[in-house]
Order: sequence, then C-alpha cells, then structure tokens
Amino acid sequence: MLTGHLLKDPDATVAYHTGINMKKATPPPVEEPKGELANRPIQVADNLDSICRVLESHTPTVARDQAPAFPSIAPLVIEH
Repeated sequence: MLTGHLLKDPDATVAYHTGINMKKATPPPVEEPKGELANRPIQVADNLDSICRVLESHTPTVARDQAPAFPSIAPLVIEH
C-alpha cells in the first residue's frame, strides 16, 4: 500500500518492490499506441495556467444545447 503520491519518486518505488534501478535501466523502443482512444503524454510546465491551456486545447467542447461528441467525456469547464 502506498501512503503517499506514487509519482513523488517512482524510481524509488520500483526499486523497492522489484530491485530494478530504473535510472540505469534501458527503456524499450517507443512504439505508436494502437488503441483507438489512446492518448500520448503531453509535457506541461508545472503551473496552473499551462495545465489549463493544454486541457482547454485537448478537450472536446460543445454548446450547451448540443450532445457531446464523446458522451463518456464530460465537457471541460475551467475556472481560474
């Protein structure tokens, strides 16, 4: 059981549970995702404005009187 945020030090978590030193490990070659709805990671600066800009530009939006293009994704409302 992790009692803190997993991403605080993922290398330490992996090393503790597997004995693998991730800082010395060679990553496998990158492959394009094959999933129909796969989302590639997007590197974002660690500030609220940058995060909001990326979310706004990558999230489907709809007019209030229209059905969402992706019914399983709630339209994004950002207030900052």
